[in-house]
Formats: sequence, structure tokens, C-alpha cells
Amino acid sequence: MENTCLILSETADHWPALMIGPPGLPTYAENTLREPDHRARCASMERICTENAVPYFDILSVFPTLKNWRVEAEGRDGAHPGADGYTEMAAAISGWPAWLALVEHHKS
Repeated sequence: MENTCLILSETADHWPALMIGPPGLPTYAENTLREPDHRARCASMERICTENAVPYFDILSVFPTLKNWRVEAEGRDGAHPGADGYTEMAAAISGWPAWLALVEHHKS
């Protein structure tokens, strides 16, 4: 969490910042939402973001719906999907209001 604090404190005053929480590992996808250490890390990241006024997207909230992510990662190294998995994650993030506001801000 120390690195999260450092990154956000150093960048948030200079550039727009968003934080996307870490996904779970597909090998324990059903347990990820209940996995206390991972859940605690995500909660700590969210708290740090709130303290630094940085929007936080809890990817775990949509992780169970990311089928391509899980299937591709399980077929590879157990943690990293192929292009379809990352495309699926990007689609989940693309409707996030904080992301949309950042994109809109940079259009003008």
C-alpha cells in the first residue's frame, strides 16, 4: 500500500488520476470475493484513493462476469488472459462514470 500512496500523492496534483483495483486470480475466482487478504488489499486501495480524491473502480465487483478473462487466464499462466480477456475488462471499465468524465475532459 505504500507504493499506492506514493504514486497517488506524487501524481494526483499534476495529472488526472484513476485507480482500478486488482482483479482476482481465475484459479480461485469463486473464492476471490471472499478471500480476506485480497479483499483487504482492495479495501485499503479504495481508502487511499478516497483520501487522495482519486476515483477507484472495484474490478472485483464485476470480476465474476468476466468469463473470457477467467477462461483465458486459466488456459495460460493462471493470472493473465489473452486479448479477449483484456478487451472484456476494458468494456467493463468503459462505462465507469469517472472514466467517461476523464475521456470527455480530454476531448475538449
